[in-house]
Amino acid sequence: MITQAVLVALVSAVVAFVLAAAEAALHRMSRVRAEELYDEGRVGSAALRAVMGEPTAYLAVLAFLRVAAEMTTAVLVTLAVAELVPSTGWVLAASIGITLLMAFVVVGVSPRTLGRAN
Repeated sequence: MITQAVLVALVSAVVAFVLAAAEAALHRMSRVRAEELYDEGRVGSAALRAVMGEPTAYLAVLAFLRVAAEMTTAVLVTLAVAELVPSTGWVLAASIGITLLMAFVVVGVSPRTLGRAN
């Protein structure tokens, strides 16, 4: 049970990372730049142009999916820690600590930096 919970938590953290990077990249993209890429014939520029036509809807979906992935990670980390630690107080403290660290580093700072750069 612990191994499966940790593995799925890691996968959901990676999904949250990718979604946060995509969200940051979309925030930085402008309609004008999407049009320029389309005019240059860049691969995927037609889809980007469509997304930039209504970015609010796409950003809302990305945010919802990122939060769902983050919550999944938090719940699974808590379940894994609960299997290892007998005290409820320590389970909560360890789970919160691990989840905060992952949320800040894995989902917060790193992907947003990567998304803004690319």
